Amino acid sequence: MAVLDNAPVAIYVNEIDNWKLIYANHLAQKFFLQQLNGQEITCYRAAGFDRPCSFCCAGTLSRSELLVREFHHPMNGRIYQFSGKIIDWGGKPAHIEYIVDITERKREEEESEALRRRLQATFSNIPCGLCVYRLGGGRVFPIFHNPAFYEIMGYSEDHIREAEQETSFLGVHPEDIPALQQKIQGMIRCNGMVQHTYRVWNDRKGEYRSVHLDGTIKPQQDGTKLLYSVYTDVSEQLRLEKELTDANEKMQDIVNAIPGGVAIYRVSDIFETIYFSDGVPELTGYSVEEYRELIKQDVAKMIYWEDAAMVVARAKAVIQCRGFSRFEFRKQHRAGHIVWVRIQIKWIGEDKGCPLLHCVFHNISDLKEAQSEMNHLINFIPGGIASYRIEGGRFAPLFCSDGVMALSGHTREEYREVVRENPLAIVYEPDRERVVAAGRKAIQTGETLDISYRMRHKDGTLIWIHLNGRRMGPLSESARFYAVFTGMSAETRLFQSIANETADGIYVIDKENYDLLYVNESKMPFTKGRSCLGQKCYAALYGKSEPCEFCTLKSHASDGEEHEMAMKGTGRFFSTRFHETDWNGIPAYLIYIRDVTDEVKTRREKERWEQYFESVLKNLPGGISVIRCEKGGNMIPEFLSDGFAAMTGMTLEEAWRLYREDAMAGVHPDDQEYVNKQMAAYIESGENHSELVYRLKKGNGGDYVWIKNNLSLIQSESGEHRVYAVYRDMTKEREEQERMRQQYKELIMQHYRTPAPNDLIVGHCNITQDIIHDIIDYTDSDLIRMFSAQRERFFTGLASFVVDPEERRTFLETFLNKPALEAFERGDFERRLPCYIQLPKEPKGRYVEIKINMVSTPDSGDITGILTVTDITEQTIADRILYQLSVTGYDFVADLDLTQDQYTILSCNEKASLVPPMRGCYSEWIAYMLQSRVVPKDRERYRDGLDLKRIPERLEKEGSYTLAFSVVDDRGDVLTKNMTVSAADLRLGRICLSRTDITDSIQEQQGLLNMIAYTFEMACFINTSKHRCTRGTNEIK
Repeated sequence: MAVLDNAPVAIYVNEIDNWKLIYANHLAQKFFLQQLNGQEITCYRAAGFDRPCSFCCAGTLSRSELLVREFHHPMNGRIYQFSGKIIDWGGKPAHIEYIVDITERKREEEESEALRRRLQATFSNIPCGLCVYRLGGGRVFPIFHNPAFYEIMGYSEDHIREAEQETSFLGVHPEDIPALQQKIQGMIRCNGMVQHTYRVWNDRKGEYRSVHLDGTIKPQQDGTKLLYSVYTDVSEQLRLEKELTDANEKMQDIVNAIPGGVAIYRVSDIFETIYFSDGVPELTGYSVEEYRELIKQDVAKMIYWEDAAMVVARAKAVIQCRGFSRFEFRKQHRAGHIVWVRIQIKWIGEDKGCPLLHCVFHNISDLKEAQSEMNHLINFIPGGIASYRIEGGRFAPLFCSDGVMALSGHTREEYREVVRENPLAIVYEPDRERVVAAGRKAIQTGETLDISYRMRHKDGTLIWIHLNGRRMGPLSESARFYAVFTGMSAETRLFQSIANETADGIYVIDKENYDLLYVNESKMPFTKGRSCLGQKCYAALYGKSEPCEFCTLKSHASDGEEHEMAMKGTGRFFSTRFHETDWNGIPAYLIYIRDVTDEVKTRREKERWEQYFESVLKNLPGGISVIRCEKGGNMIPEFLSDGFAAMTGMTLEEAWRLYREDAMAGVHPDDQEYVNKQMAAYIESGENHSELVYRLKKGNGGDYVWIKNNLSLIQSESGEHRVYAVYRDMTKEREEQERMRQQYKELIMQHYRTPAPNDLIVGHCNITQDIIHDIIDYTDSDLIRMFSAQRERFFTGLASFVVDPEERRTFLETFLNKPALEAFERGDFERRLPCYIQLPKEPKGRYVEIKINMVSTPDSGDITGILTVTDITEQTIADRILYQLSVTGYDFVADLDLTQDQYTILSCNEKASLVPPMRGCYSEWIAYMLQSRVVPKDRERYRDGLDLKRIPERLEKEGSYTLAFSVVDDRGDVLTKNMTVSAADLRLGRICLSRTDITDSIQEQQGLLNMIAYTFEMACFINTSKHRCTRGTNEIK
């Protein structure tokens, strides 16, 4: 009794019949029972309750096993574990209870579980693959894989199951395995770390992906080692690095291809070369290797000696202002000649405290030579050439050839002195205002300046100079003006004053004041025979008080070209052309005028129609032809457009050579008869429009182009027929249609040729037309006859196979015509639905996946649905069994098919003993266990609990149940097992069996019983059902 009083657990004993408390040790009184004070009291009153405890299980106790349960005390909030059984106390049956306070242990377990769940959620959300492996016996066993690991590796379902059992070099590229093995073995030997990138086959993407591994080894107290690994998909990173490397190489090639080259210099007391492209040594004729030796010295020494100081000074100026400069200098070629170089220098920063200069070189030797030759050519041109920069409306001289000075007899220095203040100062003063005005006008309008003026020769005589000039480029603050100066001979002035063609009127007008100096009207269009000499031209000819707004003297240069002049308000048009002339020493215009009113009207009407027709021809796709239909049936082309020639791959000349005599010459031989009949029928019918599709010869080879010809028939007043044909290239359109047709046929054929092993129903239908085209029914249900070939009725009938009403409603909302067409419009081309169905000719149902892929039908545009119904029963049952599994300490988990007497091991502990083969006959396995492994005392209970016929009855009655039994392993040890039997889906006769090892727990209970036995002089346990008595460790029957 002293042992029980001082036991580390609370113990109390009460009578079974009346709950009378017989005994309670110190711990029981301390934290659970009230003070007894030697009074007789029931156990529940001692515990502070008025009636028997709600958790009392006295009626279910046995003598052989402890009944363990937990109780949460409502008053103190503590959690206790009760372990009770029936014993003999003083010759009477009594109820003994062992009580342990497990509050703290429960809290620790809950906190540990919460922490485990938080870590699991955290690791599952990490974007990189996280894995933990245990190393032992030369093998690697996986402990944990987060979801990102499978996403990165891209394993198939089979490979995932394989990776969860044991880790090998699954999917690793054969060329990468040796290096990876070497890295991992080295890490294991030294308990170190590893970083390695290798290729792994991605089943989902169908390609090798580059994966980077970061791993570390952590030894454990039990002697094993844990490998923590982090996997990252670096395929995109490696691809970008390769693209960057390729881009750098291309950039280097581009830099090396720059004429002249690029270089970077670090400037201290010398110019040190940091970088140079291949073009830099080419400037002076050296190879890259030779130039690397030369630049070990100051590169400034490689500049031509006369330019060295200038170049260095310009470079230092750039450094000082941290800016940019461009100039030209000379370098000495290794062959001895001079190389002219244009350099662009830019300050780009500092390196090691010294400024960096970025230099771009261009070899301009050829340009310099061309400029020299051009100067010689310019100076040999009769007359002179000059260029000016326009600044604020004034001409600033930039260049004058020697011929400009030769016109006036001055030297270059003398001429420069004359024009120093104003380039126009050399013009004779009476003509200067006119020249200035003409020059300003030419600058503003950008038109050609064509003017003659007088200037003083060096010898004092007046000479005539003819000036042609024009502004180059847009008008801006620094526009340029180019001018050509030529002298005018007496013969030239004479010829310019003679009319070289007959005109309606010839007039000579003073350039300064518009006075009429000469009039000769052959048809008298303006003067009507009146004398007008000395009058203003605009007053004498047109009756105006100021120069006419339509006068061509203001709008055109005196270039002798004809210009159209419209007289507003009269509807009359005149052609004018005029020249400048010296009329008795007076600058004047010699003008020729001709009435062209009828010509202009005719021309404008023609231009309007030509513009319209040209616009039509250019904007119509394909080409156009006009064909004359002769009485004998011949069709002769009168017009072929450029687009027609381009469409048929010919030049316009080649097209005319082919079609000149026969408009049907290029038609494909197989289409000739069809086209001729259609054309004849069309012409005979007299209809306005027709359309033909046929082939025309393309180019000079044997190819043809498909065209669509839109025809319009027009009959002339003489009865002659003409066909206006508009062609459009149909080749690509027909090829695309044919390709789409072929793809559509192959898709349908592939669907029927390669059904999956679990496919139950395959077929295809026209959703738009509500038609079932074909159904292959592997269930032999004769679905078309049962439901109809109308798609809506057919799928409504299929819905009747769906057992669950909610799944049936979802089926109809997914696969009927309207929701299917709406899904296609949204871009959802595949519809899937897993559900449970019962086929009419099968005794049990199936889990299936119903899938429809939707594609657009070529030509018609109708929506075709490709139907597949696949049996997924096995996968669904396996998933459900694994989902129901909530414990990890199991020997194995099996899927039992009662109807087939077959089992399948879904998961097992490789260290567990007596695990059956992965697949086999269930009754044979049970018989083997009964005969060879289950201990004799448990065989009857084992047989009854796992009988094929009894299992469904017990599951329907009890739900899941557990069976405890003992077995003998290969070493002769007796192990105690618990077999849990639960229903996966009784409709299909599918059961989940999970077995766990409880040997350690039983041994702990036996140790407790031994302690009790040693407490008393004799401890006996009587099994009334089996008539057994156990005393100490000996069994007496």
